Amino acid sequence: MSWGKLFSNENYIVGEVANVNDNLIDVFVYPEKFNTVAKGSILVIDSGDVRPVGIVLKKAHEASYSSFTPLRQPRDKIDESYPDLKNYHKFVSRIVYTSTLHNNRIKHYRSIMPLLHDRVYILREPDFLDLFFKPEGSWDFTFLEYYLLEGADHIDVREFFMNHAEYFNSKIEEKEAILNAVIDALRNFDYGSLIEALREIEKVLSD
Repeated sequence: MSWGKLFSNENYIVGEVANVNDNLIDVFVYPEKFNTVAKGSILVIDSGDVRPVGIVLKKAHEASYSSFTPLRQPRDKIDESYPDLKNYHKFVSRIVYTSTLHNNRIKHYRSIMPLLHDRVYILREPDFLDLFFKPEGSWDFTFLEYYLLEGADHIDVREFFMNHAEYFNSKIEEKEAILNAVIDALRNFDYGSLIEALREIEKVLSD
């Protein structure tokens, strides 16, 4: 699957850039796509020839007009009575800018900043995930450095790998190479961060 097919397919669009604060980017997620985006999802921003790529760190959901009125009804009744209610909510996901897509290749470094309202796409197909996790043909987890530096902890790392558990389980025969690549990527972090990251990955690869 080519990058052109991704950017020409509206099914992969989940929202648009709402705020940029250095290496943290807030994405306004379209209400109908809110449940498509999870903590740990990999998102790519269509900013032209050079496209920022990031990992979801936080999700938020609030009333658009900063007011909230209790409805005192179960979810199914709310959806029945107010079918367009989600249109009056703000769904925001904060991503950590970790990588760049340029000349049809992903590299784990940061380049240009996106503009507000740039469209945001989700990477979830195995072919695209291969290009993210193995940009040069071998496993590369150096993006985790940026993720951890911007506040991610071992729980966030766990959720990242759990969100991609199906993909990693399909690569179980490469478990040793995956773990070695994580060790190589995080060798400059404190020992505790490395151990925690390895534990979370092993949990996913053992399921």
